[in-house]
Amino acid sequence: MLEYAPHPCDRYIYSCNVCRVIDGDTVVLDIDLGCEMWIRNQHCRLIGIDAPEKHTETRAAGEASKARLETLLAEASQILVRTHYDRTGSFRRLLVQIWADGININNQLVDEGYAVPMPMDG
Repeated sequence: MLEYAPHPCDRYIYSCNVCRVIDGDTVVLDIDLGCEMWIRNQHCRLIGIDAPEKHTETRAAGEASKARLETLLAEASQILVRTHYDRTGSFRRLLVQIWADGININNQLVDEGYAVPMPMDG
């Protein structure tokens, strides 16, 4: 994963608004492409991590992971995403790295134990 804080002028890095958090590694975003152009209600998967599922035997951990992601994003004044196109997935989601006030949220969830790292597949 990226280790430096992104700048909004970097390529494939955009400001965004969080519409909702689906689970600990999936969000719905409105992504600001600039020049008053937006991608609205885009389902995005956090790249490089895997959070517990909410609908299996890991339900409690899945709910905790979702709640932590909601908190991290709700407390931020600026949210940026770097997008990666998912060429292999069947869900038609963007793969993203998210920064909230300069903190890499993908890494934060792993560091705090709410997700595990996985190979970057985008």
